[in-house]
Amino acid sequence: MASPQVMDGPSKHLSPEQSEEVLNTLQEILHSQHFSKSKRYPALLEYCVRNSLDHNLDALKERVIGYEVFGRAPDYDSNDDPVVRIAAGEVRRRLAQYFQEHPNAPLQMDLPSGHYAIDFKFSAGELPNVDTAEPDHGAASSVAENLPETESHLPNDRVTETRRGIAFSKRTIVTSALIFCVAASFGLWAFLHFFKQPNFWQPLVRVNRPVVVLLPPIFRKIESPSDPIVYLDGDVRLNTAIGATDICGALRDRGKHCQIMSAETTTLAEIYNNPVVLVGAIGDPWVQRLMEPLRFQFFREEVPSSPRWKYGYIVDRTQSAVNSPWFVDFISGPGQKEYFIIARFQSETTDAPVVIAAGLGSTSSRSAADYLASPEKMAQILSLAPPKWKGTNFEVVCQLELIKGQPGHVKVLATQFW
Repeated sequence: MASPQVMDGPSKHLSPEQSEEVLNTLQEILHSQHFSKSKRYPALLEYCVRNSLDHNLDALKERVIGYEVFGRAPDYDSNDDPVVRIAAGEVRRRLAQYFQEHPNAPLQMDLPSGHYAIDFKFSAGELPNVDTAEPDHGAASSVAENLPETESHLPNDRVTETRRGIAFSKRTIVTSALIFCVAASFGLWAFLHFFKQPNFWQPLVRVNRPVVVLLPPIFRKIESPSDPIVYLDGDVRLNTAIGATDICGALRDRGKHCQIMSAETTTLAEIYNNPVVLVGAIGDPWVQRLMEPLRFQFFREEVPSSPRWKYGYIVDRTQSAVNSPWFVDFISGPGQKEYFIIARFQSETTDAPVVIAAGLGSTSSRSAADYLASPEKMAQILSLAPPKWKGTNFEVVCQLELIKGQPGHVKVLATQFW
């Protein structure tokens, strides 16, 4: 086999045929299992490959990539937001996995550590030897001559017995096949109906990294002891902490370790590629950021010249936020209703599964966490899924009735499964 021809850095002497080979190989890689289920990694790889082919070195700088590929501001600080370096490391790893599975590929690509220009490694390769000899009819004849006696050489009574045996065997095979089909159908039905709920945590459990549970900020600056935020803030801390403990207990029951962290000080690098559970919406910046692509979102109206919330809303992005009926008046204090969202989805920001249990109020956030920790309650939620749901992403808006400040009946108001 010929030695590979290495193009160090961007393409310097690629022929039109080699450039075409690069683009064809790129498409094969993008459609492979290592890249097809993500958006950010294929986008980064294709961007680097095409600019390497064009020898466009200015486009292969970290800040430019952050702007062009990941939508960052042109002057963003790459030290505070290492999204390009993190994504490049993952692209590098996935490329290596792909070519480990294709060691004899005529073209191999590499993203060397330290820069974003692709190295192309070509090899002439060798065609496998193909045996084009005519079949040996003599050998076939000799095998046929040694076959055991066929039915035509048997006595009549043995022929009848043989035919009965064949007929019995056919009936046995058909009956067995029917029994197998019925059993398999029942097994599939049982799996889909009875074992659907235990798999709720499966997207998080199967990731070989700890689950990060993010809580809203613990401390806030209080201007006056009489400020209503004193009661609200303390209540939020207690209920979200209890909710996080319940969720971690459910994860431990499935052999999964979790880390509880403050959302206020957690960076993207700390949760990137980690499964994340968000408990509580009030004051949590990650709730707003990770829920940005979802249909139902939290919005707030603050008191002028104060960090306090005046109103909190859950808004359906397909409708007007002004007309949202799902809101809480924080100034007037606890009412008769609160609202919360339960969601599970694959985040493009963290490139990992995210679960949300967050409410417009401390009691509703606690109730959302209770739902996640309860297999029976989550079974009720998942039973609302359409028949063809793939079992991955969903978002549910719920209403919680309050009876003298205590949680009461929960009603599902809206759902989105995709």
